[in-house]
Amino acid sequence: MLVRRTRSSAKRLSAHRAAEELDESIEADDACIQPREASTPLAKDKQKPRDVCGTNRVISHNAASPSSSKTNRAKRAKWMQSSFLSDSISTDSNKVTKTPSQHITVQRKTSIATDSHRRLCLKPAIDGHTATPVKGQTTNNSFKGHTATPFVEGHTPNLFVELEGHTANSSGKGHKTTPSVESNAVALSVEGHTTIPSVEYGSFLDDTFLDHIDLESVDPIANSTGVTEISNADQESIAAAADFAAAALVKDLVVPDVALAPTTAAGVTRSRENTAEQSTPPALSVKEKIRRALHHNARVSTTPQLSKAKQLHEENVLSATAQASEEQRATPSSDIGPFFGLPSTVKVLLETLRGIKDLYAWQHECLSLPAVKAGRNLVYSLPTSGGKTLVAEILILQQLLCRGNNALLILPFVSIVQEKVQALAPFANELSFLVEEYAGSKGRFPPMTMRRKRSLYVCTIEKAHSLVNCLIEMNSLHSLGLVVVDELHMLGDGGSRGATLEMTLSKLKYLSGGTQIIGMSATLHNIADLCCFLSAELYTNSFRPVKLKEYVKVGDHLFEVNQGALSSEEKLSHIKMLSFPYKAEQKKMDPDQLMGLVTEVIPEHSCLVFCPTKKNCENVATNLCRLLPKEMRQVQLQARRALYTTLMHEGNGQVCPVLRYTIQYGVAYHHSGLTMDERKLIEEAYSAGTLCLLACTSTLAAGVNLPAKRVILRSPYIGNRLLTRSQYKQMVGRAGRAGLDTSGESILVTQAADREKIADIIGGSFENCTSSLLYEDGKGLQAFLLSTIGLKVTNSRQQVSQLLQHTLMAVQSKLLEIDLHVKLNTALHSLLEAGLLTEDNDHLEVTKLGRATFKGSVAIGISAKLYTQLAHAQQALHLGTYLHLLYLATPYDALTAVHVDWMTYYNQLSCLSAEELQAAELIGVTESYVIRKASVASTAAAVDDLTVKRLYVTLMLYGLWKQQTVWDVAARFKTSRGFLQNLLTSAASFASSILFFCQELDEFWAYQDLLGNFVKKLSYCVNMDLIALMEIPGVKQGRARQLFTAGYKSFQQIAHAAPDDLVKKVKFMPYKVARYIVASAKLLVTEKADALREEADNLVAMPTASASTGVEDTALELSDWSQNSKAPSLTADSQSQGSAVTS
Repeated sequence: MLVRRTRSSAKRLSAHRAAEELDESIEADDACIQPREASTPLAKDKQKPRDVCGTNRVISHNAASPSSSKTNRAKRAKWMQSSFLSDSISTDSNKVTKTPSQHITVQRKTSIATDSHRRLCLKPAIDGHTATPVKGQTTNNSFKGHTATPFVEGHTPNLFVELEGHTANSSGKGHKTTPSVESNAVALSVEGHTTIPSVEYGSFLDDTFLDHIDLESVDPIANSTGVTEISNADQESIAAAADFAAAALVKDLVVPDVALAPTTAAGVTRSRENTAEQSTPPALSVKEKIRRALHHNARVSTTPQLSKAKQLHEENVLSATAQASEEQRATPSSDIGPFFGLPSTVKVLLETLRGIKDLYAWQHECLSLPAVKAGRNLVYSLPTSGGKTLVAEILILQQLLCRGNNALLILPFVSIVQEKVQALAPFANELSFLVEEYAGSKGRFPPMTMRRKRSLYVCTIEKAHSLVNCLIEMNSLHSLGLVVVDELHMLGDGGSRGATLEMTLSKLKYLSGGTQIIGMSATLHNIADLCCFLSAELYTNSFRPVKLKEYVKVGDHLFEVNQGALSSEEKLSHIKMLSFPYKAEQKKMDPDQLMGLVTEVIPEHSCLVFCPTKKNCENVATNLCRLLPKEMRQVQLQARRALYTTLMHEGNGQVCPVLRYTIQYGVAYHHSGLTMDERKLIEEAYSAGTLCLLACTSTLAAGVNLPAKRVILRSPYIGNRLLTRSQYKQMVGRAGRAGLDTSGESILVTQAADREKIADIIGGSFENCTSSLLYEDGKGLQAFLLSTIGLKVTNSRQQVSQLLQHTLMAVQSKLLEIDLHVKLNTALHSLLEAGLLTEDNDHLEVTKLGRATFKGSVAIGISAKLYTQLAHAQQALHLGTYLHLLYLATPYDALTAVHVDWMTYYNQLSCLSAEELQAAELIGVTESYVIRKASVASTAAAVDDLTVKRLYVTLMLYGLWKQQTVWDVAARFKTSRGFLQNLLTSAASFASSILFFCQELDEFWAYQDLLGNFVKKLSYCVNMDLIALMEIPGVKQGRARQLFTAGYKSFQQIAHAAPDDLVKKVKFMPYKVARYIVASAKLLVTEKADALREEADNLVAMPTASASTGVEDTALELSDWSQNSKAPSLTADSQSQGSAVTS
């Protein structure tokens, strides 16, 4: 191996001064090991670092046996005192003249190295100048303010010790060395300079290491060409020393958190002073200095540094992450698919389940609004059947799937909630989210927190208020990302329902600024007030998928409604004189010629006839069938027979006589007097075309979606009240079936005397929607204040006043001509007088009774009465029968719809047992008193009429409790089956209200235990075998009995069944119904399974401050599930103290 040297005539002093300004070495390319600067002591009083252009030697080796220890020590001492390389640098004030450097070239054969000759340029850069590399070589050092060219691939940088698996680098005084993490570089230093990483490396570079280097054999001997020969023996000695040190390094060192990475070669590079500079020997030997430095470094704690490239990479990653987060905040919806940010599966499901292939233009426009994309509140208003619901469903899916938040959908009626849960069940199963029903007796309080899936809560107005209160108390209101309100104009209901809806939205607006509120509304005159109330933007459109033609029939004359007319006289344009081929008897039976109007469209198309009362619905259906031709009975004959058989099976062999007659003609009636099962079967038959005409009340217009080719309004009245324009528009909006009809028709039948009255109905302005908080002398406002103070949302008059500014009442204070301050003080005074609030130094706080009132959602007007009756009953509660508990659970406001038949009362009391009569006497009603009332005799005893009437209603519930059919109970009490079913639902809700009411009052501890299972049993009042099936959304008693008879004993069996199997095993079940039932059962199984997983996670998770409460809730739910039944609702609808459930 050859060694080149170049001797210079320049003095070394300038080079040493330049070396003092040596800056930190530029890091090498990621594929190379970073260069390190070497330092040796100068022969002067002050120690200075040796410059990189001084004596350098690169030694490569092959494995060989080490030499003798003594010989190597002598050779090392001689080598340390000699110089074998010098560079000549001459400078003046303006330029630097460099003498070409000679190179040390060490050659060794290895199978690992890619290049057999590894060369290194030793030419430095001096202040103000740039180091120039020799052709084909690389400079790796620079002085202050100068640039060094990075290493060329395949060449080894100088000034480092490279061992197998590690690279030991050294630095001069004042310079830090930064190792490459990827190469596991081990940086060394001299004279107290920093070493990175700080690990005890001093143990391997001791005498043993230095003893294995034969220094004498490589001492330079210059010849005429400046080349020195190194013998093969010397090469073997040097290689053996390096191998020995590498083995020691691998054995003794442990580098934390960094994996060892082997290198391709091992070499040792050292620098030393020129011979001319070493006149004064150092105070300590190099060996001793190295030893001390290494031991010092082992005691210094430093932090490993990343390479420059690694740092840049991490900075880029952090920058990209921050930019992505900023973009996500700027664009709230995270696209996860092509369909408005949703997966394409959503579009496939819409086409498969609903036949929707494309959205209407207005739907595209609405979903693309900046307010929608930015997550701001929105109110949009369109005519009935315009497709408003689909937009809401897409927004809900975006919230669940894209943003990962829960959503709340508020609907006005129980029947619509049940229908919506069934309709969304297939989407939930396919897209992995949950749909939870909160209506009637269903709903979990507090809601289960799901970490794996998001939940959509589908609620009635009352249940939504209870749910929001629960989330506020749990401090979880932020989990609601979206709240959608259908029929937003219900705010102007004028009763408890409108007030409850306003309370809910006001709390959301006041407490949860991040929750988006979407309102769907019919056309209103003051819809701008609703937008102001919700701080929402408005979108309106007059789109209808099918053109609507409106007509008015006055006597025998038919007029067309001209909506573009400016005057009332021009509103009606005469079309023709109606003349149907009626016989004299038919003319007498049908003076309004309804039969002629309906036969123009049926049986080829469908028709809806809206009637003013429930009784009129039945009469119209019956009379039309008497007039219809007999041939109508042959249409859809088999399907109609199947419908009749199904109705009979649902009624345990009984069918309404009116339906028995009208179904064969394809006609039926539809109102709240029917049971939910009967209404459901009739709706399904109408949608399938089995029935072509329904005589119905106005509730169908606001309920399920049943469009028709022609809609006939039998009268401009509902009961004895004139129709409003909004009600009229809602009814006629059912005309026209999208995708089936090109146009729809509506006909309003009226008499000449009412012609002027209907002018506002067909062409006037829409009604105003006003706040309902002040209904019944401010009962709504009192309930609002009590709940917010009880939830600790407000605790002073000032805070309450601020909260009221977020209500619709505040927006409309001028319109309503009210003073908010006066109304506030009046409401607070009433609460203080009732003992529901206390005030101390302007600090408001609820009493125990007040807390029980709002926690149980008990109406403020009956709170004190309920407390008194519970306290009185507790002193003499008859537990030998359930009659006494049923009496306490009988809702108060159900009494207004009941007329007492004293003979029926007496007959029912006569059938009671001795224990049951004793319970009735404890309640306050004796048999003798009822006998006197039945015989119209005077009664001397003072008996509370309210108590007597309430027990009469309790006897209806008691019959259902004993699992008597609604047919039998309805026949005995001369009432409708639908009323009994609604009464049962209201009683279950009121019982759960009483349970929560008692849980806040320690004196009622006995009721807490008694009412738990009582509430659950009251919710169904059926054989225990059917309860598991009735948990499926939309499955009522009759359908559950059908499924049980077909062999399905639990919802799990149905979840694993195919719709075709249900159609085969259950007689007369349509495939569409079977598909929805299976999807709902699957959703129920998923919901329960996820809830169990969450509870299991909570059990093994770190306990929190509220762990005890969670365990109690878990125990309750697991106990319920062990009986294959859903957890009962433990709260009631707000203001649902017996209010009949609207269907």
